[in-house]
Amino acid sequence: MNDIFLHALTGWEKYIPETVVDGASLLGEGTIPVAMVILGGSLGSITFSLRGFVKDAIGTLGIKLVLLPSAVLAIVTLTPLDHILPNTLCLFFVIQAACPPSTATPIQLQHYGGNLQKNGAIVLLHYLAIIITLPFWIALYSLFTPAVNLTKIGP
Repeated sequence: MNDIFLHALTGWEKYIPETVVDGASLLGEGTIPVAMVILGGSLGSITFSLRGFVKDAIGTLGIKLVLLPSAVLAIVTLTPLDHILPNTLCLFFVIQAACPPSTATPIQLQHYGGNLQKNGAIVLLHYLAIIITLPFWIALYSLFTPAVNLTKIGP
């Protein structure tokens, strides 16, 4: 766990026991694999029919994978945020805006009720479209912010 992150949130990082930090780090490392298993299981149990949902899928694709990243990219590059915040944090905002909807939506629909086939088709189309859209938004951000070195992001 990043000490700077803990200090930014609380300022009390030196008072947190090492076992708590290690436990939180272990939970954090398992979050993505568990979410992917849940998403795969919930999408695997749905029969897909795109015929009735093309209009809705195009609308959600346009909003979530084009409009939102455009707005975030404009905010990050046209305001002083790129001078105040680190470039990697601004890139994180762009990536978050360009990512598909949450993996929890199929689970919420199963619990609260809703059209699982429609949601499954839209989520699947989002994950297929992100293969093209996410690299596009990252490349576009790096054009506006040439100081970002994408090879040095990560531990």
